[in-house]
Amino acid sequence: MSTQAEEKHAALPEDLDRMRHSTAHLMAAAVQALWPDAKFGVGPAVKNGFYYDLDLPVTLTPADLGKIEQKMRELKNKKLPYERVEMPIDAAIEEMDRRHQPFKVELLNLLKEKGSTAVAKETGDDDAVGVDESGGVSQVSFYKTGDFVDLCRGPHVKNTSEVGAFKLMSIAGAYWRGNENNRQLQRLYGAAFATKEQLDQYLWQLEEAKKRDHRKLGQELDLFTFSDLVGAGLPLFTPRGTLLRRLLEDFLQSLQEPAGYQRVVIPHITKSDLYKTSGHWDKFKDDLFHVTGKSEEEFCIKPMNCPHHTQIYASRKRSYRELPMRLSEATAVYRDELPGTLQGLSRVRMITQDDAHVFCTPEQVVDEALKIYDIVEKFYAPFNMKLSVRLSLWDPKHPEKYLGTPEFWEQTQEILRNVLRAKGAEWFEEEGEAAFYAPKIDFTARDALDRAWQLATIQLDYNLPERFDLKYVAPDGHEARPVMLHRAILGSFERFLSVIIEHYAGAFPSWLAPVQAMVIPIADRHFDYASQVLLQIQGASGDTLTNSFRVELDEARESMQKKIRNAQLQKIPYMLVVGDKEAENGTVSVRLRSGADLGSMPVAAFIERLRDEVKTRADLNA
Repeated sequence: MSTQAEEKHAALPEDLDRMRHSTAHLMAAAVQALWPDAKFGVGPAVKNGFYYDLDLPVTLTPADLGKIEQKMRELKNKKLPYERVEMPIDAAIEEMDRRHQPFKVELLNLLKEKGSTAVAKETGDDDAVGVDESGGVSQVSFYKTGDFVDLCRGPHVKNTSEVGAFKLMSIAGAYWRGNENNRQLQRLYGAAFATKEQLDQYLWQLEEAKKRDHRKLGQELDLFTFSDLVGAGLPLFTPRGTLLRRLLEDFLQSLQEPAGYQRVVIPHITKSDLYKTSGHWDKFKDDLFHVTGKSEEEFCIKPMNCPHHTQIYASRKRSYRELPMRLSEATAVYRDELPGTLQGLSRVRMITQDDAHVFCTPEQVVDEALKIYDIVEKFYAPFNMKLSVRLSLWDPKHPEKYLGTPEFWEQTQEILRNVLRAKGAEWFEEEGEAAFYAPKIDFTARDALDRAWQLATIQLDYNLPERFDLKYVAPDGHEARPVMLHRAILGSFERFLSVIIEHYAGAFPSWLAPVQAMVIPIADRHFDYASQVLLQIQGASGDTLTNSFRVELDEARESMQKKIRNAQLQKIPYMLVVGDKEAENGTVSVRLRSGADLGSMPVAAFIERLRDEVKTRADLNA
């Protein structure tokens, strides 16, 4: 096991964070040199780089980025030191006022009144302050880089020559302190890495990600669409996209049915009383879609499923002999996301969850969690996505954000550690990532571009059984409280689809491809034989969606080359070309979407090849 501190270092090493923050100051110094009247907001280090919020006398354009970069390199080569200066806060306010930096004056006054915790919360920049206190402060620190002076806790590199490779990336708008009633500043983003090779790799990933953008590929491959009449964040899945979803669901079902999961169905609306009892109302009430009807009762569209499942459990008296009870369903929930946060399938208002809940005795928790862990591993194996494991803990510094006592959290977190120990897993721990009601084991999958996606989860919950007064009759006849495990394997279908579309760049393996093969007749006279091939392959299909063969015939009056090209653009795994020779010999000429020519083979041989790929969920890797 690695510790939380070790994982933080692995994710963003302290020296890299320091270098990125120093690069933000270098950029600000360059901006000030170019526009002496510039006024500065905050400029933190972030994942892959940094940003700085600026109030300038000009509106920056992409052409200005190169000019700023050039000035940054000039200052970098001067080896300007990052000099720390401390002073009383009143003197600091006078100094920033003298330098005509109203945003810094505002931060200093906030620091003086409320302390660094308030500043960090309002600005999102933990380094924008000189001390780490929750009350008012009297002493602050600045860092001087050439003529540029900034309120900052630090630390920084010794001088500008120690800043690594950087590139300014984009310009965006940002309201000061995140408040739309405040002045809008220009937010200048930059990428920063220790070496040029690392920066080049990151820039390559960005370009490759643009090519793989699931929003673009989803349209090109006819998988899903959006309609202004339906509304933003509400995707409409086409027949091919729906088929892809069904294949994923069938695969998951093939793993969980043998493990004893039973399907249930629940309504999409509920009385608000359900969520008030569960504790979700206070947490999610601003994210709910509210429903009015003919009665005076308050209804809302469900944003989660777990409270409903507790009511199935509570519908009659339960015995320990019935446990564990494993309830599952793939169903949509709805959350009123802000319009500006919606993005393709990655962030939507309709979220289809592969949700399951296990009700068990305390003694069964570890075994049940291990069974879920096994399903997670089996599900992700065919996708060739490396998994890492995080134990998500509560934040003991902010107990008001969570339900339960400190003793409860320590107990439940240790239970999940025992699960991970029993599995022999490697994991790291992170405070503040738990659900508000329970700790959890989160699984992060890495895609083909080495991007990390948090998808699967196992959550341990003593809270809902208590709130809903769930019981079972123990072997000795007394009533006992069950434990509840929340479980998701792929998370949400929408988000998982966005991940795997980009992971495969739309070129799905044959077991997952909506169309596995396209039969392509060379000329009109070959249509009859092409139709026979189509029927022969379809006739060899199995009795389930997963082992059925999804083959189409291209009947367009176009050249063979054009048909092959069309199939390649649709990223169909196989093209089966038939002409005089194939019709005479009962064969097909097999080509891969990569352009590779596998030559001629009997139709039966191709069927066996495809059947084997579907059965093993093999990746064409082409």
